[in-house]
Amino acid sequence: MSRRKILTAVFLVALLPGAARDAAASAKCGGRFFNPVSDIDWRAMFPIKIGGVAVTPGEGTDTVSHFPLCFCGSPVPRVGIKVSFWEPVKLIEVVRHPGCFPSLGGRKLPLPSFATAGTYGEGGGQRGDRTSFLHVHHFLYPVFSVLSLFSSFGCMTQGGFDLAYMTAFDPLWSNDELSFLLHPEIALVANPVAQASCAADAVAAAGGFALNELFWCAGSWGSVYPHTGNNGATGDLPAVYALSAVKLLAKLHNEFLAFKTTGEGSLCAARPHRVIVKDQYKLQLAFPKNTRAFPIGRTTARWAPGKWYPAQGEDWVWVLWRKKDCCLL
Repeated sequence: MSRRKILTAVFLVALLPGAARDAAASAKCGGRFFNPVSDIDWRAMFPIKIGGVAVTPGEGTDTVSHFPLCFCGSPVPRVGIKVSFWEPVKLIEVVRHPGCFPSLGGRKLPLPSFATAGTYGEGGGQRGDRTSFLHVHHFLYPVFSVLSLFSSFGCMTQGGFDLAYMTAFDPLWSNDELSFLLHPEIALVANPVAQASCAADAVAAAGGFALNELFWCAGSWGSVYPHTGNNGATGDLPAVYALSAVKLLAKLHNEFLAFKTTGEGSLCAARPHRVIVKDQYKLQLAFPKNTRAFPIGRTTARWAPGKWYPAQGEDWVWVLWRKKDCCLL
């Protein structure tokens, strides 16, 4: 049985009455059931481009050439037309307790003792030099497919709701040293010069999209390394919650579990890509309060005020929007 099926089977236990009673007896887990209609920022699907020409306004980058035609298939390629758009494909929960599922109304799944609870805020931490440690849950949730929208449009991501990853079952998520063994490239960027260059990434994200070349940066939120739930000293807790989601994305890319869906090489099929492609993603907060979708690394001053507050506002649900360049045959 695959890891994903095992995770999904374990996850379903949380919906049983007994698990609900256990959740009620333990620490508070904020949340509400995710509504794929009202909790989505539908404006985020723009801009839409057909044949390299924008047919709607919106915030995005040019990731393919303006030549309108594309060619896919073998041995005789078929001619298609280039189409670009954004689609909501995943939910990412950033939580204090590893068994808390805010997108399911705050259900809490009892987990074994090895699943360490998170810490957050100034003065605490998983280790003496850290101020926060948060867990992340990764759900496959292609909203357009779930709602049967645009079903005849062949470029859309197909599938249903599925729990794909829980950091509670990943021993590397809580240990920086073990994570280094799997992601040794951190040695190249763990220096003052590389970290100082993240200022340029923050400037780019403030008015547009973060720079793919600075793959170790997440704009004004900090560094995506190490790929763990440990975060450095900061009083900007919304940035920590956003950075935790980006860290998981970067980790999935590093492990060839996430795909590049933009660019000429992805027109015919998405391909695993080891480095996070920051300008193909937008994040949208769905809980505790909705926001407009925005690029990775954008300053919290533009989207975070009033979003973090004690009790209900300390477990977050993100909608991940991903840009898709496709050859429509």
